[in-house]
Amino acid sequence: MPPSADDLPGAVARGGPLDGSMLGEATVEEFEVLMADGSRHLYTRTQEWSLAAPGVRLRLYAWSGRQGS
Repeated sequence: MPPSADDLPGAVARGGPLDGSMLGEATVEEFEVLMADGSRHLYTRTQEWSLAAPGVRLRLYAWSGRQGS
């Protein structure tokens, strides 16, 4: 069961250069990461959850691929 609106969940990345990274609060639909090499990567919020510890759920953000050139 998803947490209540008063309890913002944490987030974790799945795939791409941030795979497995803890991302903070899951408050946006998607975000873009600009890497040091100039590559851009898009992550999109999913309806899936990951269990980080007993009672600690993290919203999964899936890598949508490399963006631009």
